[in-house]
Order: sequence, then structure tokens, then C-alpha cells
Amino acid sequence: MTMPPSAPPSGFSSEGGVPPSAPGVPLSKASPPGFGAPRLGTGPSAPASDPAALTAAFAAALQGEEERQRIRRSRGRWRLFGVLTLLLVGGALLSNSLQALGGAVAPDHIARIRVTDVISSDRTRDLFLRDLAEEDAIKGVILSIDSPGGTVVGSEELYEALRVVAEAKPLVAVMGEQAASGGYIAALAADHLLARGNSITGSIGVISQSPNFHELAERIGVEMIEVKSAPLKAAPSPFQPVDPAAVAADQAIVNDSYAWFLDLVKERRQMNDNEARAVGDGRVFTGRQALEARLIDGLGGEQEAVAWLESEKGVAEDLEIRNRAPAAPRQKLLLERIAEQLGVSGSAEALGGRRGVLWAIR
Repeated sequence: MTMPPSAPPSGFSSEGGVPPSAPGVPLSKASPPGFGAPRLGTGPSAPASDPAALTAAFAAALQGEEERQRIRRSRGRWRLFGVLTLLLVGGALLSNSLQALGGAVAPDHIARIRVTDVISSDRTRDLFLRDLAEEDAIKGVILSIDSPGGTVVGSEELYEALRVVAEAKPLVAVMGEQAASGGYIAALAADHLLARGNSITGSIGVISQSPNFHELAERIGVEMIEVKSAPLKAAPSPFQPVDPAAVAADQAIVNDSYAWFLDLVKERRQMNDNEARAVGDGRVFTGRQALEARLIDGLGGEQEAVAWLESEKGVAEDLEIRNRAPAAPRQKLLLERIAEQLGVSGSAEALGGRRGVLWAIR
């Protein structure tokens, strides 16, 4: 059933929904008041005949535009700040990298490498030294040492990396306040060893130390229960009576590392076994005593090192001496190193069995 089309409501046209104009009256005058008012921005509409409403709408539009401009200006300032920060940080990183690497177009120079403080394993340092050995601009290397020693493995790794340098560049070691134990091992990698008259060097030997709290624990009523696969696991334990078998096992390790140290002395200082053992009893020497004992080649500092590079290796004495170091040097607090070496977990093994930081060449 089809319903006939309904008639449009009174006053509206079926064509477009617009009321027809009255006879003899223009369409604009027939429109309801306010429909023909202009719209400004996002402000409210206002009748064309109301100036106050138009002014308010215009002011609202201006206010909205000003707010958008303020936000754009604020964003622009932050973008500029970010760009400047990136440029500054990038410039600093580039400067550090160029200084560490000597620069891609660095002129010929003598590199100064510093070995300071306690020596431990450092992959960044060792890679840096191997890369430095390949730089054509480096005509000689001064190894400045001020170290009391360090761990057995750390000293071994440093020695091997320095030998790579010495095989590619003339290398001379200059001892400062001290170059003892592992510091002396580092010096042995050089072709020529110098020390001040009162520098402390030598200390050829190896030591392992572990505390024992057994009697103290008994007095305060503390007992450590240990469950382990064999008697020598994590031995000696600080919470158990001293075990002679554990001490003997540690002694064997010390003896083996000591033999390695003596072999380095014999090889690098051209000594026989008796001569090496005579100076390798763990004592320290002043620079003057070390010269007499043939542990070093002469007394002096950096000036004498440059003179040796010129006279023995043909390195120009007027070359600039540049400090060289890894671009990202490994810097850790002592407690962090101890925790890393011991793998602290509260167990007896952590406290007594992993004594990497206490294994020192002294």
C-alpha cells in the first residue's frame, strides 16, 4: 500500500526546505532573524544587526589565534633548544673521540700511555692498545707507570697488549712514584726501562690472601653450615678452621703464577734462574737499587725517554707528545670492582672461593 506524499509543513517548500519568500518581499528580508549572520573563526555566531556580538566573536577568534601562535612559538623554542643540545653533545663526543684516536689526520707524534692505580682486566684498554699499534702517525710510545700492581690476570693481559705495541712501535717505560709487582710487569713489556732514583719498583712475587673468622664466629655463636661436593670446594673457608690441604692447594697456584713471573724477568732482563730468584724474593727496590740489580736500564724521566727514542730508534726529538687513552675509559668504584670480582651473593664461595680481587702480584 503506497501512502500519498504528505504535504510539506506550512511555510516550507518541498524543494529545499526553505520558506518561500512573501510576495513582493526579497528573500533576504524573509529569512528568520540571525540566519544570515556571518561566522568568524570558531567564535559564536551573531546577528548582523548586533555590533557588540560581532565584536565579541571577533575578539574570541583573535584570542584563539594568539593562543595557537603562543603554542607554536613555545614548540619552536624547545625544538631550537633540542637542536643546540644535540650539537653540543655531538661536538663534545666528536672532540673526545678525535682526541682518543689521535685524529684521523693527526700529525706525527709520540704517544704517552698512562698506567695508574690497581691493574685489573680491562677489555676496552687492551683493544685500545692493539688499535694504537696500527696508527702510522705514532712514531714512538712513552709508557708512564704509577701503579702498585694488581691482579695476576689483569697484569698478564696488560703485558700482552703492550707487547703488541712494542712490536710495532718503539716503547720506553718511565716509572713514577711506583711501578711495583704488576706495574713492573707492565714495564717489562717495554724496550727500555727508566725510573727516578727514588721510584719504588720490583716486588716480584705473588700472594693470595683470605681472612678467617672461625674463632670469632664461635665466640659469638655463629655457625656456617656448608654442603659441598668435595672438601676443597670454596676452600679455604673463612668460617671453618684452617685446612692444611686447602692451604697447600693455594700454595700450588701461587707457585705456578710466580714461576710465570720469574720467566718474564729472565726473558726480558736477560737473567739466569739464580739471578732472577735473587731479585725475585718479593722485596721492593728504589730506582738506584733497581739499576744496580739490572731491573731497569737507567735513571731519568720523560726527557731521557725522548732522548733514547731519538738516539736508539731515530725518532725526532721535536715531535709533540700526546696523551692517548681509550675513548670510553672503564671507570669503576673500588667497591663495584670488589663486588664484580667476588660475585657477592652472601655465600661462602663468594666470600672465600672467588678471591680474584685479592689475588695480587706483589
